[in-house]
Amino acid sequence: MIELTNLERTRAGVPILTENPQLSEAAREKAGDMFAFNYWAHVSPTGKEPWAFFKQVGYSYVYAGENLARDFTTPENTVTAWMASPSHKENLLNPRYKEIGIAVVDGTLLGSDTTLVVQLFGTRQGQSYTEKKPVIPQAAVSQEEKPPEIPLMENKPVLAQSKGSEIPIINPFTLTQIMGFTALTILLVLFIVDGSLIWKKGVIRLTGRSLAHALFLLGIVMIIILSERGVII
Repeated sequence: MIELTNLERTRAGVPILTENPQLSEAAREKAGDMFAFNYWAHVSPTGKEPWAFFKQVGYSYVYAGENLARDFTTPENTVTAWMASPSHKENLLNPRYKEIGIAVVDGTLLGSDTTLVVQLFGTRQGQSYTEKKPVIPQAAVSQEEKPPEIPLMENKPVLAQSKGSEIPIINPFTLTQIMGFTALTILLVLFIVDGSLIWKKGVIRLTGRSLAHALFLLGIVMIIILSERGVII
């Protein structure tokens, strides 16, 4: 997933990221916290923000960001979904970030078996970074949050905490599921009506069309089972 992220950054002309063990540990801690407290959000029900996990592992940052995803079956689909969302893409291609950490953790969340992906970005204190701001689309849900300016004499960093959108997007695989369920419902209704008419008339039919209908129905069921269910925030 880090390679795919760096591939997108290379295509955009942005410096690639270096994996940082502390960020990966912070990502695992965040995933574990979501499972432990049974939530799916950037901020925990207790009010704990993503940046607390950076500090928890001793990562002192001047810039930090977080992308979340769940229930994707491949890294490619996860990164594609992030790139399709303006706010997640902004994080992924942000030239101010120097390092990255990733955690992919399985568990039970909100009563369902779930695979969580936590992607953290950071620039440590003392690291140089590119002072180039990306163009932020007007439709972007997430906006950069900046605290009040701090006097230079205090020697404290200015934090830029950018989070991904908290509105799950519908990806093409979810749309496939919806269409599949709709088609399956229609076919089942037709089969029930057809079977009812055959039963009333006492006519037994077994033709090639019946077999074709059965195979078509099986195909729709397989599409629903195998289709992607992932969402991002």
